Amino acid sequence: DGLVDLAVGAWGQVLLLRSRPVLNVGVAMRFMPAEVPKVVYQCWGDMPSTLEAGNATVCLTIHKSSLDQLGDVQSSVKYDLVLDPGRLVSRAIFDETKNWTLTRRKTLGMGVYCETIKLLLPDCVEDVVNPIILRLNFSLVGEPIPSSQNLRPVLAMDSQDLFTASLPFEKNCGQDHLCEGDLSINLSFSGLQTLVVGSSLELNVTVTLWNEGEDSYGTVVHFYYPAGLSYRRVLETQQPHQRPLRLACEGGPAGDEGRKSSSCSINHPIFQEDTKGTFIVTFDVSYKATLGNKMLLKASASSENNKPMTSKTDVHLELPVKYAVYVVISRQEESTKYFNFSTSDEKNKKEAEHRYRVNNLSQRDVTISVNFWVPVLLNGMAVWDEAVVAPSQTHQNLSCVSERVPPQHPDFVTQIPGSLVLNCSIADCL
Repeated sequence: DGLVDLAVGAWGQVLLLRSRPVLNVGVAMRFMPAEVPKVVYQCWGDMPSTLEAGNATVCLTIHKSSLDQLGDVQSSVKYDLVLDPGRLVSRAIFDETKNWTLTRRKTLGMGVYCETIKLLLPDCVEDVVNPIILRLNFSLVGEPIPSSQNLRPVLAMDSQDLFTASLPFEKNCGQDHLCEGDLSINLSFSGLQTLVVGSSLELNVTVTLWNEGEDSYGTVVHFYYPAGLSYRRVLETQQPHQRPLRLACEGGPAGDEGRKSSSCSINHPIFQEDTKGTFIVTFDVSYKATLGNKMLLKASASSENNKPMTSKTDVHLELPVKYAVYVVISRQEESTKYFNFSTSDEKNKKEAEHRYRVNNLSQRDVTISVNFWVPVLLNGMAVWDEAVVAPSQTHQNLSCVSERVPPQHPDFVTQIPGSLVLNCSIADCL
């Protein structure tokens, strides 16, 4: 058979070691088209769920590296094809198996053997930055050669048995093949005119982002806000004729001057050209927040390939701030409710005592003033001889002042028939 054999013998015994034909296998894989077209992976909700990604052609070349006279030899070849190995969910499947794996078993001789396999995208693809990987690994077992006493060919020891090929996605980079996004961002407080700390528990910020350039890679919106706010959630607002957004937001560490930050990844990894999206970011407002008279919120949009930052990508918004105060004043039961008068008591003085409690139900300290109007004179005649405001012993830091206020209608005679109430409209008050 033209192969070198080795015979070893002694004392009438001979051991014959036969050489075997040695095979080498070459593998080539190519795709048609060479990239997944944009029209396939940039799918919309009303498009078919499964689209054709293209064809993969797998070629095996089998040849002998040993010099022999055996001619063509046969071998059993098994190879496994896997799409996107290592991923939990493959982005592509084989049309034949409707799965991401395919196995072939064939008996092949010397020569080149090719097979074309159709590939499908079963759903919309999110990761179009990294190419689809096609992996092939094979094994070879030689078939017996009848003309050479069933000698079997063998695969070369140094043969490579694992091969991979990449199927990239078509990039939207224009004729110059240089991708450059053109981002713009807009903010609004969703119609809110004033933030009332202590009453407004949440602050909703409506964010509109659009890309007027080519595909934008790694698009992120950063928010910067006072420490009294904290990021809570994000919600997409689906607008007509807008593609759905994929949002991933998280809070960040505190920055300079105690300001806080958070960031939202938009349609990772690609925010496509001519895409506009609107979403609402909600912040919790601490009831103890001290924000001054105005609150400043900043936002900036950036990406790996966006144009230099301009006023379109870096915006800020101010909102007037007020603070909710909950103060309750109540009359105490110990207060004088009424007097009994008789003719014998005409010259005796009656003393009325009114007790009031003022409660601050707010979560912050607040300075308040309480005004009492006491009718003391009616047409020059004394109603009450004295009007004294005395704070309780637990609040000695209160200060009180008195001021005489003339009546609105001095001619009380014409007013009394209409009302039996003595008030500051007809009497001098203190």
